[in-house]
Amino acid sequence: MQRNLLLFLIALHSIIYGQSKKEKEIDSIFSTIKSATKNPYVKKETSKALEISEELLHMSKEINYIDGQIDALSYMAEIYANTGNTKMSLVKADEAIALASRNKRYIMDHSTLLIAKGSALSKLGYFERSLQTLQEAINIADKAPSKDNNPKHYNKALAYFLIKLVHERDQEDPLSKKELEFYVQSAYKEALQITPDYPQRSYIMTKSLQGLISAYTDWGELDKAEKYIAEGDKINKNTVSTWKLTRNVLLGEIETKRKNFTKAVEHYEIALKLTKSYKLVYDQKLIYTLLAENYHELQDYKNESHYLAHNKRLSDSLSKVEKQASNYMLKDELKKRTKQKELENNNTIYYSSALIFVFINYGLFLFYKQSKK
Repeated sequence: MQRNLLLFLIALHSIIYGQSKKEKEIDSIFSTIKSATKNPYVKKETSKALEISEELLHMSKEINYIDGQIDALSYMAEIYANTGNTKMSLVKADEAIALASRNKRYIMDHSTLLIAKGSALSKLGYFERSLQTLQEAINIADKAPSKDNNPKHYNKALAYFLIKLVHERDQEDPLSKKELEFYVQSAYKEALQITPDYPQRSYIMTKSLQGLISAYTDWGELDKAEKYIAEGDKINKNTVSTWKLTRNVLLGEIETKRKNFTKAVEHYEIALKLTKSYKLVYDQKLIYTLLAENYHELQDYKNESHYLAHNKRLSDSLSKVEKQASNYMLKDELKKRTKQKELENNNTIYYSSALIFVFINYGLFLFYKQSKK
């Protein structure tokens, strides 16, 4: 019997050790593809990153490694969103949210995934749901333990930045200057609280600066805008990032504000080439619009028409993808309503049965009492 117990313990140890080794292998591969020097957009490797993530997801499912599944799904949701496949971004985000929401250990993953979903919803025009989802991400991040302070500040900064973008997309719900200042300053303050050794600090500092620069440009405070651009240059000096793209868009906005439309066009042309190289289709669509507007100011109607035509072709292409994503959202909503209806029906049956049971027992009690008389 002791021999059998020993054999069982040895076998159990082998299984645990083997799984742990596999988990470490998955984590190592994932850390490599997500390292600061492996930006998939700059390196033009988004397809490769998706392929590797899909393989890591499959490996994680084989050994029921939840951390690996969440990491892979989250990364795929992010890449799909940035490269214009909104449906797949939502599919992957929802799959990961179902895993992360079951255990408080994944509280920051849950918050991160809600941010990805909120961003995708805004692209489909679900502005109210997007804002609710982003606020939920902030609320969940606030409940994280102190050991997660860096990711908490990161998520809150990103959510505040995205809330500003949602209001910009929703032309029926623009922010007042006071509200806009709250969101851009909140994003910046959260980013500043992240420690220098956090791998994503440069990225989120850049995002928060982007919000500040755009706001100060809108308000005509161009000196402040340029000051923050200089800060962005310093942060991104030794990083592999998309700052060059962001920087040229922001400088284009500043030159447009100065009515120096020729200079603005120069910056937007550089930015356009980079969006094509990075395959950032939503940024590309925006820059087509900005170029058309500036060429209109220059009374260069030929180039204005040229970029408006490009914008329309890309918009039509994205509309097809967004329609698939909207269909997915409608099916998901229908599924939730069906489940809710089933739950309500089950509750109705339960309470009806309980009521009938009470009436029957009461009737039997009266019958018994009457028969004794």
